[in-house]
Amino acid sequence: MFSAFGLLLALISPSSYAQPSDWATQNNGRCFERHLREAIHVNRLRAQEYSKLTQGRSERISKLLIYLDQTGLPSGKYFDLRAREIPGSSGVSLVCEVIPSVLPVLEKPLTKDSPIDVKRYRSFSVRMANREIRAAYKQGGLNATRAVLATKLAELNQEPRFNCLARQFLTSMDRLAEVSARAPNRAAADQLAWELMKATLLQLRMLTQLDLMAAEFQAAGIPILCGEIPKIPNF
Repeated sequence: MFSAFGLLLALISPSSYAQPSDWATQNNGRCFERHLREAIHVNRLRAQEYSKLTQGRSERISKLLIYLDQTGLPSGKYFDLRAREIPGSSGVSLVCEVIPSVLPVLEKPLTKDSPIDVKRYRSFSVRMANREIRAAYKQGGLNATRAVLATKLAELNQEPRFNCLARQFLTSMDRLAEVSARAPNRAAADQLAWELMKATLLQLRMLTQLDLMAAEFQAAGIPILCGEIPKIPNF
């Protein structure tokens, strides 16, 4: 049963935000919260499709993903509130320059890929990434963290079929560091960016478990998790 908000989202065309700037402008100050609510809606719809493809075995993954989106709403509201007074270079809040709408993923139907050997999956070490990113920030701020993020993303990109959540969240962290460097109030932007990056690292501990759980289905050609990854805006 969808909530009233979910039913409202169901009536919105994914093309209602033709450009990232449209999404950011219309939701300025609420992009993080809106992103999470859209993600809940989209993941509920896609959960049914994945369940059919996996004979119900993927339902636990979908439920956990939706649960994490729901529990993330207070943090989303908090960072939205913080970001309202910290515009990016485009004039919208810093968060809105990084966090995208999820609805456009519905424009493309789910399609199965050719199967690959699940042994090609390599788990992502959040512990190591957390240690290296924090050390880099301590030594050289956000610029130094971007070098670490580039290395981690290069490792993940060796097999794009797996670790879709880890890749997306690391990409968003890199994008956050990039846009904060161009913000009018660089000091405030960097502080907010680092707080959000630390929160992301905490969340990654749980999301990498979902990546692990999804690996067998992704190897079989079912793009669970990967099929709900929205494109990060580019201003």
